[in-house]
Amino acid sequence: MTYPYPKVILIGPDCGGKSTLAKHLREYYNVGGAGNRRVEGDLQAVREVLRFALDEIPNSRFILDQWQYPVDIVYRHAIEDDESPVSVLDKMLVPYLKEQKVLFIHVTASPQELLRRFSIRGDELWTGPQIVAVAEDYHTYLKCYAMFDYVTIDTTGRHPKEVLKEAVYQISKYYKGADEE
Repeated sequence: MTYPYPKVILIGPDCGGKSTLAKHLREYYNVGGAGNRRVEGDLQAVREVLRFALDEIPNSRFILDQWQYPVDIVYRHAIEDDESPVSVLDKMLVPYLKEQKVLFIHVTASPQELLRRFSIRGDELWTGPQIVAVAEDYHTYLKCYAMFDYVTIDTTGRHPKEVLKEAVYQISKYYKGADEE
């Protein structure tokens, strides 16, 4: 069976390189997918995760620049030291994501690189130290709690074309393995 790939969700801290990579992947694969900034409000966040999971994931190819899941879990913990209601969806959502062959790409950079990029572009929501804290929480979350399929790409000191090449390789490798199941 050949999967209608890609179904890719980019996750990681602000200033990590997600939006740049998403733009290049969309061009490379000729697929759509809008950015998905965090939705405010607990009920709205859970609703958005379920809406996207049920309406978009089974019916389309996409490169999504963040998704409320697991972004809300990580940011909520890093910034507010609180648990996100989105985390209650883990047990239900993860098997579905695996069945649908959704690949998460964790796009990150070193703390120094995140701060350098932050000093250039700034951010409307967070401070530099908060972005570094989020990056650290992503590493912990992915290592200890994440059950979905993911790969990590570090963009520190790398040209966007080099990052794109690695992402395309990782996506091809993932879906080749899916074809062999």
